[in-house]
Amino acid sequence: AETDLLALVRDAVAEVQASHPVGQPGPTIALRLPDGDVPRHPPQPEPLVLPVDAARLGQALSNLLVNAVQHGAPGGTVTVTIGREA
Repeated sequence: AETDLLALVRDAVAEVQASHPVGQPGPTIALRLPDGDVPRHPPQPEPLVLPVDAARLGQALSNLLVNAVQHGAPGGTVTVTIGREA
């Protein structure tokens, strides 16, 4: 099915951030979108739509982020960058 990867990545990052609040041991998560760092409202970047299984990809992203937070250096940053390549 057609899935907006920007929304999927935002949701995965928000889910992991909610389960690992700032101040807990481990790194923080930063999300970089084509128009810069989040949170920024408006402008919203153009959707990045691809034919992928949203549930499986979302779970894979969440798993990667949870592992990065659990095993990352305290005080560090896990940066998730999404965008189009020319």
